[in-house]
Amino acid sequence: MIKYYIAGLFCCLIMVSCSIEPSQNSTLDGFWHLESVDTLSTGGHLNVKQERRFWAFQVNLMQLNGYDEHSALILMRFEKTNKTLRCYAPVNNDRAHDDPSITDVKSLQPFGINQLDETFNIEKLQTNTMILKGKDLRLTFERF
Repeated sequence: MIKYYIAGLFCCLIMVSCSIEPSQNSTLDGFWHLESVDTLSTGGHLNVKQERRFWAFQVNLMQLNGYDEHSALILMRFEKTNKTLRCYAPVNNDRAHDDPSITDVKSLQPFGINQLDETFNIEKLQTNTMILKGKDLRLTFERF
């Protein structure tokens, strides 16, 4: 009988101590492959499909993955509204060293991010396509 009482108490403690934070991101959540980068000032176009650069979103955390010469795993916070996506507070995913903050934007630039705190206009966000427009660049993604 005591076993059942302890098991029941343990289950109640687990349910009370955990809070589930549902995502409000709808179509944004998931894994996105960076396909192209357009430079707004010059009209330049760069196809980066073969570069294997990914953005992943869940709740309020995004992850940048590079599976090419820019192999990196970077975590950032983000805030999404109907028309904008703010990406900020980048850190290197290095748990052994307390995920050090990134202070040089160079590690973010291969992913199309040119500022440590950057806001993009959401030009298109549909099931399989996302287009973000920043101050200098337009980024086109395909859901992976």
